[in-house]
Amino acid sequence: MKLIGNLLAMLVFFGGSIVHADDRQDVLDFMSTVYTSWEQGDFEGVKSTIAIDDMDYYHSNGNLIEAPDWVAMKLGIEAGNRAKIQAYHQNVRIYGNTAVYTAYERVNVTGPDRDPVLETRRNTNVLIKEKGEWKMVHWHGSLLTPVNPE
Repeated sequence: MKLIGNLLAMLVFFGGSIVHADDRQDVLDFMSTVYTSWEQGDFEGVKSTIAIDDMDYYHSNGNLIEAPDWVAMKLGIEAGNRAKIQAYHQNVRIYGNTAVYTAYERVNVTGPDRDPVLETRRNTNVLIKEKGEWKMVHWHGSLLTPVNPE
């Protein structure tokens, strides 16, 4: 009987770890989709990664908390603005249907009617899992000096 109890405990422990490992990879894949959408200028792709009714953020420019301006974002992407984001030291922590993603990023924003912007930053994203899909509900970016660690 003790053996059965130990086996059940191991199954619960390791089974839970496997689920979290899959969730961690799903979040990393999700963030890769976010970065690719920005780089390719895919407005619908960017918008699809965000929990539309719940998203807010603290931008690396120091502004107070704000919600996405979908009209301005779409116009900027349609005008040719792009963001190439290289993430380093990515980390994911899963808490049930909530994930906290952190990373260092090198960001290069370009566009035909703007000066290029090069940033190095540390960011934290909070995601929720709804109907089996991860959605971003909060983003916080902080500029780094000196540049990102390798």
